[in-house]
Amino acid sequence: PGFALPQIGAASLDGPAQHAQVPVLLHFWGPSCPPCVAEIDLWQQLAERGRREGFAVLTVTGDEPAGVQAFVAARHLTLPVLLDATGRVHGAYGVRALPTTVAIDRHGHVTAVLEGARPPSQYLGLLAHSGN
Repeated sequence: PGFALPQIGAASLDGPAQHAQVPVLLHFWGPSCPPCVAEIDLWQQLAERGRREGFAVLTVTGDEPAGVQAFVAARHLTLPVLLDATGRVHGAYGVRALPTTVAIDRHGHVTAVLEGARPPSQYLGLLAHSGN
C-alpha cells in the first residue's frame, strides 16, 4: 500500500511510490526497541549502499516524534526516518513485531517480509527477490 508520512529532518515522503522503479527495503523499527537500536547502524550503512547501488531504504517508526528526533540526532543518522504516529502504515503492512522488514520490488509488489533482527546478508538477500 502507498502512503505519505512526515520525515525526520526533511519534507514528507510518499513512501515506496516516491521510489518507483527501484527495489525498496521498508524497515519498521523504533528507538524503544532494543533489537532495533542494536542494528540501526547497519540500516544507516544499507541506506548509504542503496544510494550507490540503486535500491532504497525507508525506515518507519511509531514512537513519539521528539524521542525519535533526539535519537536520530544523537546517532547522526541520515537514512530516511518516517513517522507513523497513528500506526496506519504499520497496520497496512501487517506489522506485528519490531523490527520488521518488508521488501518491495521495482513494480511496487511486496516480495518478502522478515520479522526480527537479522544479519546484513539476509536483508541484502531480500533484494534478490525484489529485482535488484
